[in-house]
Amino acid sequence: MRLKPDCIVCNLNIILRTLKVINKDENFLIENMKKAVEGISKVNSKIYPPELGGIVYKTVIESTKVKDPYMEIKRKTNNLMLNKYSDLRKTILNSKDP
Repeated sequence: MRLKPDCIVCNLNIILRTLKVINKDENFLIENMKKAVEGISKVNSKIYPPELGGIVYKTVIESTKVKDPYMEIKRKTNNLMLNKYSDLRKTILNSKDP
């Protein structure tokens, strides 16, 4: 499937959510959303949606200098699950149908 108008809107929503993870300041969000829109405006409409995602995500990384906006969230959730691992393992192994 080639790029559709909904793909553009969806990507902008993803970018906005990602930017809010980095910084919730409205000026920061507006300036970086403008850069994302500018990047999207230069894209060939014959590309595939995942290509658009890569292009706009690269724009976010370049404009914010943040390579992985979700790093801290991933670290926290991984630690949470690692702390629960032994209890979950016991529950599974003690179940009737593990």
